Amino acid sequence: MAQSHKIHSGRVRIVELPVAEVHSHGSGDVGSIKTVIVELTTDTGLTGWGEASPWPVFTGTAEGNANALSHYFIPAIIGADPFDVDVLLEQAEKTVVRYPEAKAALETALLDIMGKVLGIPIHDLLGGCHRDRVRLSFSLANPDFEEDIAKAERLHDDGVGIFKLKTGFKDHAFDLMRLQRLRDKFQDRLDLRIDFNQGMTAHEALPRLRDFESFRLSFIEQPVPRDNLEAMAHFTDVLTTPIMADESVFNSREAFIGARMRIADIFSLKIMKSGGLRRASRLERCGHRQVGGYRCLWRLHV
Repeated sequence: MAQSHKIHSGRVRIVELPVAEVHSHGSGDVGSIKTVIVELTTDTGLTGWGEASPWPVFTGTAEGNANALSHYFIPAIIGADPFDVDVLLEQAEKTVVRYPEAKAALETALLDIMGKVLGIPIHDLLGGCHRDRVRLSFSLANPDFEEDIAKAERLHDDGVGIFKLKTGFKDHAFDLMRLQRLRDKFQDRLDLRIDFNQGMTAHEALPRLRDFESFRLSFIEQPVPRDNLEAMAHFTDVLTTPIMADESVFNSREAFIGARMRIADIFSLKIMKSGGLRRASRLERCGHRQVGGYRCLWRLHV
């Protein structure tokens, strides 16, 4: 008879990580990163680890997620079977609203225990490994662009070929200058994309976005606030450059509405938005279905 395992205890820690330099975004600067680490231990001595990586202007605070885990989610699963992941996550949904990062951390810790019991990596619990290598994308977000372009040169020499420029934190001329310098220097050897992090208002966005069409960008990400779906749909309709929705799509309902309204060519999936690896995967599978004849591309960020 197989040995049973029950959740015996859990611990939560907030860790503040320094960054090499401040990164500017359309929705604020990032000068340090607070992340939440959750540790679950079974009565058989196994340990599972998970991480919640919130951003206060994006999804929530580290402190709020830590409290949700330590005061609500972990006490509710003491004595539970870690293999009952779906049941426990449904319970978490009913216990506290929102806090998707905390739920993602809880799910990862449970899956970590399952993988250790079965002797397999987590990706085997999610349908298998689809690739063993991924291309690295680096975000350029330094107000001092001379430092950024020097960094881009070093990274390009090391094999990095994808760069995303954080835009909208200074003026429009600054953003155009950066793209022009990068295209002049690297030609088409770089995959370039830009991200406004909701940094523009709808009335100013369209003429500026049209100025970016000549730079052959892979996509323009979230130019306006998340709830302005009508503007997002208009940009998608009239621009040649693909539009990516990030902050506008957190869950399956928002994805369905976004697809029906055709708010973007690409939807960005993140486990911290969706509440876990499996919820993000379910959204991705939904993306392969046509909605009113519309099909969009989904990109998963972890």
